[in-house]
Amino acid sequence: MLLPFLTFVAMTAVYDSILTFAPLHLMEGQRSSPAVFLFVLGATHAASRYYGGVIVDRVGASCVLLVGLLCSMASIPLLGWTPFPYAPLLSGMLFGPSFGAIATATHFRLLSRAKSHESGAANALFNVAFNAGMGVGGLLFGGVASVAGYPLMFTVAALWICLAVAVFLVDRARSKVC
Repeated sequence: MLLPFLTFVAMTAVYDSILTFAPLHLMEGQRSSPAVFLFVLGATHAASRYYGGVIVDRVGASCVLLVGLLCSMASIPLLGWTPFPYAPLLSGMLFGPSFGAIATATHFRLLSRAKSHESGAANALFNVAFNAGMGVGGLLFGGVASVAGYPLMFTVAALWICLAVAVFLVDRARSKVC
């Protein structure tokens, strides 16, 4: 269960960086409404938790997780570098559901690997991964933003997702269970 745990810690760190620093970046550049961005991000994230589960039931957690990771990675440049005024909104519309699907697929992977008497431990690992990622995200990406600015911080966030993809691919290669 370690590798899905680490994948979710990495992705939650990116989620925290977007949740915390995207509104500040948007206010600084007066590019888009932070409130609209956060609404879109939160609404699509919440809806995708359910629909991600429906898709996991049909195609499996690995497919959902990989697509979610790649879509999340694609959403970051829209937020950090694109001057198009609706780019932050598109980023929220892409990252929100991606992260929701990632959360659902990761939770499924953890539960599928737990023995019958370990489902509580799998649930606890999911929650610890979320909380640890939020802490790591604030510390790591806050440090990068304070030194290098928001656009470079979002670039580092996209690279951080590459790390999550690498951990996922190692896990998928080693695992015989979803």
